[in-house]
Amino acid sequence: MNQEQFLQELSKELQPLSKEERNEILFDFEEHITEGMKEGRPEADIIRELGSPKQIAKELVPDVTETAPAVQRPKKNLFQMACSAAAISILNLIFVLGPAIGIFGVYVGLCGAALALSVSPIMFVGMVMFQMNTHMMLEFFLSLVFGSLGLLLCIGLWHLGKLLYGMSLRYIRYNLKLVTGAQT
Repeated sequence: MNQEQFLQELSKELQPLSKEERNEILFDFEEHITEGMKEGRPEADIIRELGSPKQIAKELVPDVTETAPAVQRPKKNLFQMACSAAAISILNLIFVLGPAIGIFGVYVGLCGAALALSVSPIMFVGMVMFQMNTHMMLEFFLSLVFGSLGLLLCIGLWHLGKLLYGMSLRYIRYNLKLVTGAQT
């Protein structure tokens, strides 16, 4: 078998590959044979060392198909989606709703406390205008401390609120992916 016959037979065996991939492989083998002949080796010996075109194709074709992207799984049908939605709704009612309402209640309570602490300096000004007290300096500094704590608590609750909102959205998206059967 000469170089031309070898490359034609290899080309036939590599038909499952794209034309670009096939041409690249054929060019590499042709170059290998040419380099061997430049070194003084006989063409028949080089081709014999390479092996049969069928064996070469068996080794090369699976490598390309293994790197192909995976096939996406099909979406769920309507009945499966309804069953999934019902099951997730029941689990959410049992295990998620109670703690979620509790966390929301604590958050609202902390927001109210932060607001009350934040307005304590304004309340001090009102107290000074309408009554005179012997502990005015103590009340002044306490109102400043409580007002500062209230502002810090407002800032912390703002960030906590964004975190809780983001977590809620991610949980809802996760539930939707479970119901629709989308890739997670």
